[in-house]
Amino acid sequence: MTRLGPEEKVLWVGTRAWSEFLAWWFLGGVVFGAGIVLLTIPKLRLVGGAAILLSLLSVVAIWISRASRRYTVTSERAIVRRGLVSRNIAEIELKHIRDIQVKQSALQRILRTGTLALSSAGRAEAEIVFEGIPNPEGVKEVVRQGMRGPS
Repeated sequence: MTRLGPEEKVLWVGTRAWSEFLAWWFLGGVVFGAGIVLLTIPKLRLVGGAAILLSLLSVVAIWISRASRRYTVTSERAIVRRGLVSRNIAEIELKHIRDIQVKQSALQRILRTGTLALSSAGRAEAEIVFEGIPNPEGVKEVVRQGMRGPS
């Protein structure tokens, strides 16, 4: 949990959308289905069990990926927290943001997910990147609202 200043308020909190892992879900489902079929063949039961275990591990990997990233927009800052055991925290004060970019592939537009990149003056690259978030346009507006201050 990020410590907030006395007047600071949380405007938005999120993580990567479940739909960002669509390929992993599909692959895991195919491997799981193949494992079920292989369990019915006596000579391939071990392979079938391994396939099912592998598909369950993909679900764990997706959960870890989501749990290891937390994105927060407060009335003063945008914050990215990465890591479960070790921790990496990056933040930028909203008053220093000069550029906001929303990036979406065709599939992300359909799924209404995308990446929001925030950068300050004098920086060529984005300093804060919210990857694979739901409704990136809405989050962009939350950041803009925070930049304008209380209304």
